[in-house]
Amino acid sequence: FLSNSNHQEMAKKKIIYFREYLLSNYRLNGDWQDENFRERVAHKTGKQRSEIDEVFDLIMILQAKQSLSSEELLSLNQKIDTFYSKEAII
Repeated sequence: FLSNSNHQEMAKKKIIYFREYLLSNYRLNGDWQDENFRERVAHKTGKQRSEIDEVFDLIMILQAKQSLSSEELLSLNQKIDTFYSKEAII
């Protein structure tokens, strides 16, 4: 099994990739906690604001932690993968 530090590294990479995805696909970049950024993401992606809040809040919580459990990493993966899979067509 992976150690908690590996979970932290994997989460960092997943978050970086997610940020790059928002930038390259929607030209969106900002602070996870910025309300205006969250609104712009919801508007551009066509996703519910509550879904944006769930993903961004989880990212902020996990970034603040020193180590992550496998369950936390799995939760992050599921939230981001759900975000990708519910792609809005604009």
